[in-house]
Amino acid sequence: MGYYLYAVIAASDSVPIGLTGLNGAPVFPLVEGNLAAVVSEISERRLRPERRLLTAHQGVLRQLLESTTPLPVSFGIVSDDETSSRLLLKHYKEDLQEQLERVGGAVEMGLRVRWDVENIFDFLLSRNPELTELRDQIRDNEASSGPQHQSRIELGRMFERILEAEREQVDDQVSAVLGRACREIHRSTPRAENDILNLACLVDRARQEEFASRIVEAASGFDVNFAFDYNGPWAPHNFVRLNLEEVTQ
Repeated sequence: MGYYLYAVIAASDSVPIGLTGLNGAPVFPLVEGNLAAVVSEISERRLRPERRLLTAHQGVLRQLLESTTPLPVSFGIVSDDETSSRLLLKHYKEDLQEQLERVGGAVEMGLRVRWDVENIFDFLLSRNPELTELRDQIRDNEASSGPQHQSRIELGRMFERILEAEREQVDDQVSAVLGRACREIHRSTPRAENDILNLACLVDRARQEEFASRIVEAASGFDVNFAFDYNGPWAPHNFVRLNLEEVTQ
């Protein structure tokens, strides 16, 4: 049997009694010095990211988060046996302890800010005379001379520049407020054109209500065309860097 890894915690922290993980297997701590790997036994060595398995993995992290701040391990990491798991903790001891100290007593909160408009191009047209002027020039020229491909490419480039400038402005305004309630802020690349910000915030457990209040404060600086959605708490995925694959293969 191999050992499936969910997280690394301090040896002094506890794992909830009766906690189960992938395939309903019991979850337990494997202690090595001041660290503990949170594991369960598993027969498979390679796992597909099926919904039921991902749900079980995240469920273990949620349970751990109720009593401690775990260093979450990416889905699908399996060590060959107990010896391999202990070697992993020994090999990365200093790095793991440093990261535990860095995120200790905190949780990750997520914030997504987006434009709540039907058409982002039309919305930015209404706010940028320069963009509107170029669009109108192209329309006039096409009415008399036919398609203006190069001009439309330039229009697209101008739109992208304005889009990024708007995102940066919102980022500055929101981060100035949220920064007063966060240890750190991590930014992910927007996934959709209407997305402005996708933030992960490292927040002290005792300051979660303050963080929610800061979001309300930040949102009050924008009109109804902007939507603020926040979630959490989560294990600090975006603030932990665990590259354990080389040791567990």
